[in-house]
Amino acid sequence: MKRVIKYEKTRFYVDEEVYQKLNNDNELDLNIVVNPNLGKHPQGCYLLPNDIAIKFIESKRKDENGKWRYNWENYMNYHQDGIPKALRDYFIQA
Repeated sequence: MKRVIKYEKTRFYVDEEVYQKLNNDNELDLNIVVNPNLGKHPQGCYLLPNDIAIKFIESKRKDENGKWRYNWENYMNYHQDGIPKALRDYFIQA
């Protein structure tokens, strides 16, 4: 059975701690269970293979010039109240 980092949020959310765990163990996948209170994000879960999760998180950490993106530089996380376009194929709606 594949090992995963699993947690529950009210929307899509990743942070530096999750990134470091995934980056240090390529056998670890990511499962985010989304149970929204309000907002636009539907209920469901993301099942992200390690390489897809890392690639997505890295695109949210730094821009194409290597400059830290605002949210990551200031809060060390990225969140979205909707399904990120790049991850639609990995979201399973409940």
